[in-house]
Amino acid sequence: YIAQQFAELGVQPAGDDLTYFQPRTRSYASVDAIPKLKSEDGGADPVYHQDFVERPSPTRNLGEYRSEVRFLAFGELMQSGQISFQYNVLQELDLTDQIVMVLSEADAAYLDSYPLAGLLVVQRNPLDLQRRYTLSPNDPRWSIFGPSHDAELGVPMFWISESTADRILQGSGQTVATLRRLADDLEQDEIFELETGVTVDMEIQGSVEERFVTNHVIGYIPGESRVAGGATGEGKLDDKMIVVMAQYDSPPLGPDGEDYLAANDNASGVAVMLEMIRSMRDAGYQPYKTFLFVAYSGEGIEGGARYVPEVAKFLQTKYGFSGNYQLEAIVELRGMGTRIGDQLILYTGGSLRLADLFEAAAQRMDVPVRRAGGDVDISIVFDERSAYAGGEEAPTIGLAWEGWQVTANSSADTPGTVSQDHLELSGEALNLAMMILGRETDY
Repeated sequence: YIAQQFAELGVQPAGDDLTYFQPRTRSYASVDAIPKLKSEDGGADPVYHQDFVERPSPTRNLGEYRSEVRFLAFGELMQSGQISFQYNVLQELDLTDQIVMVLSEADAAYLDSYPLAGLLVVQRNPLDLQRRYTLSPNDPRWSIFGPSHDAELGVPMFWISESTADRILQGSGQTVATLRRLADDLEQDEIFELETGVTVDMEIQGSVEERFVTNHVIGYIPGESRVAGGATGEGKLDDKMIVVMAQYDSPPLGPDGEDYLAANDNASGVAVMLEMIRSMRDAGYQPYKTFLFVAYSGEGIEGGARYVPEVAKFLQTKYGFSGNYQLEAIVELRGMGTRIGDQLILYTGGSLRLADLFEAAAQRMDVPVRRAGGDVDISIVFDERSAYAGGEEAPTIGLAWEGWQVTANSSADTPGTVSQDHLELSGEALNLAMMILGRETDY
């Protein structure tokens, strides 16, 4: 559909073999049955997507294990030696046959490279338990510290609610609230341990797809000065490139059969990009600089790591692209139309010049706008759990409507949550900023 729209809008192919497509091979794990979490305390079983959900971890989150839960909390741990994620204090712990509970993703990250039997991570935000993510296929038994327990599939890992954690802790004299206060006072390399006395069963059944072929959809509008009558000398701008990109895919279907339509995150981003192209065409606008448009596949593992879009690789497919353009700006669109929130948010990645331009364009179009605080890597902001976000290739800015994260990756992200007015406002600000970017050198 996106390729068809590119063709109808006059966007030229920039993929393989004069097509719009750049094939990529991905791997991922899928959950094939509703996961199970059972606590042997005589109470009712926790409810999937309400009390617990599978954790999107760097390694394969599949398997089954039964054990008593052991709680751990860490002060800041210092790395040791030349190997990343190696901590001396953790080597004194034997977690090989342990189900461990921690209070945060920060603490869970310390354990991602260490063998253990299962992991429970307490989530502050109940909405996170309603989300779905593409799971990693990476084998957790591969470790510089030796193999984990003898499960063939992987290590089961869940996010759990605070109420579920309190239930596990009820016989220990502690609660999530008291343990959070205790954890805040831990010194560097200090570890707090607690035996909960509660045994749980964890089970996640699934399968691994090793070589799934997906496509980026790539097209371009060449700068005017590469055609007859183009600019020359200082006015020759067509070797400068402006990239607009939006992720078009979403996590695979889950075992509960619930629809995840991804209407705002990120069908809205692709829709606004296509409408911007149409608007420019209908207005007779011709950029002096080259515009590259990318609807990219962002899900799954590629080359052993979570996928992060790299513009340099988008340019490798079309002959003559790679090395012949100066990247002037990268603009990423995500969650452009949610009804939640009152303003357009600019994630600037530290580029003051781009931030000034997009903020001024929004204000000229009477679009309420706010910059995200501080210098941020938008690849992390747009997916805060990305452990593989790379450095920026050019000045980068991300656009999203305030509150887009609330329904992201959840079944609540339906067309009914998208505001036509907010889509229009986001698009107007983007359109003006891009028209300035495409012709001006002083902005």
